[in-house]
Amino acid sequence: MTTYLLDTKTNTVIDDAIEFVPGVWVHKQGNRHICIDTQIGDESSGRRFRFLDKSSALHIDRLQQIEIEKRQKEKEELMRNVLVETIMPDYNQSNSLVLPKWLNDWLKEQNAFYEVDRTQILDGRKLSDYGVQWYLGSYFPKSYVESYTIYTDLFSKSEYYEILKDKESISILDVGCGTGGNTVGLITSIIVKLPRIKKILIDAFDYCENSLEALKSAINCIIGQFNSTVKIEITTESVHFAPETTEDTISFNDFVAKRKNKYDIILSFKMINELVRNAGFNINSVYSQFAAALCALLSDVGTFTIEDVSDKVNDVYLSKPLGASIHNFVTDNQDYIIISPVPCSINQNCRDNCFMQRILKVTFESKYIDTENGEMSSDVKIRTIDTQVVYRIIAKRQYALNIVPVRMEHRYEKVFKRQNARSTSTDDHYCGPQDADIRDAFTLNQS
Repeated sequence: MTTYLLDTKTNTVIDDAIEFVPGVWVHKQGNRHICIDTQIGDESSGRRFRFLDKSSALHIDRLQQIEIEKRQKEKEELMRNVLVETIMPDYNQSNSLVLPKWLNDWLKEQNAFYEVDRTQILDGRKLSDYGVQWYLGSYFPKSYVESYTIYTDLFSKSEYYEILKDKESISILDVGCGTGGNTVGLITSIIVKLPRIKKILIDAFDYCENSLEALKSAINCIIGQFNSTVKIEITTESVHFAPETTEDTISFNDFVAKRKNKYDIILSFKMINELVRNAGFNINSVYSQFAAALCALLSDVGTFTIEDVSDKVNDVYLSKPLGASIHNFVTDNQDYIIISPVPCSINQNCRDNCFMQRILKVTFESKYIDTENGEMSSDVKIRTIDTQVVYRIIAKRQYALNIVPVRMEHRYEKVFKRQNARSTSTDDHYCGPQDADIRDAFTLNQS
């Protein structure tokens, strides 16, 4: 029969005290047994130990466990708060997102440098080591701020947060990940906005092996600083997309057929324009083909974000074929709807040939090429630059209808501020006129 004693000094229950000889009790402490018979008394005796019945012992033991769990939770919350303050970027007075110190430091370690050369951006699929350094310094910060902003807005939408709030792990598929600016921006947003997430699982694909190595280095940087709170696992693979599968290339559908997992988040940033420019894809159909293939890998609560530059390709602004193709996709596939931008989510059947882009600012530190000697600088400059992108976020209709309002008619009251957007049509546009300062077309988290 177990004898229970309460140590009134530490308020802990002892269940290993034994009666060595009649009337003499001992308690094991480390490798020694301590005689405690003279310290045992009733509640009013003032002695250190007293006998307990089983129910009282179990009750006190449970209270003690609750207190331990409470302290552990407080410790984890404190660690998480420190993590969030360290990892998250901040906005300056110019409403520019400032890269956090740890990320600026990592970019400097990679010898990333800033240099605008439009002739080089046409094919990010094939980058040398030097090209990766240039890409990290010139385009990684842009992708980071785009991804962080898009997903922080999405996670801030209370209806979407309710869907994800109890998840402890989240799975990500990043197709055309490049050097990883969008991946790292997404991870940062998850850590900041989804406190219950304990594990992030990432499958990342890109044509350029050197870019994949840069991505893995960035992830290792995050793991080295923050893995005590959130565990991050990543697998990378080189993939060469083409309209048809060959010995060296793979089509969208065959790529998807090889995947066995479902994903909570699928993203592809600025890849499609390179496929149109360099791999023979049709500009008017590639976005819908890509969405049709990749959406098959969404989990029940998954979202798919397709983003691209707002440049002209073949004398056509990419915003137009991207918007038209994605609207065609959701019209032909009623299991999916657009949840962002807001006007597109409300009017799923929109066919306006509009130009809509989002303009963001990012501030970061970078090295540069000295114009006098052509060598990389040893110091850094603080830069603030704009980035212009167009994107759509798609989700399964069955749960997405709880996140956004949807109306299928073509016209409705003009309620949207066309932030950094313009229309090529002369009639009233569903996004509203330029001065209709009522709602932001890109911000989901609005009343």
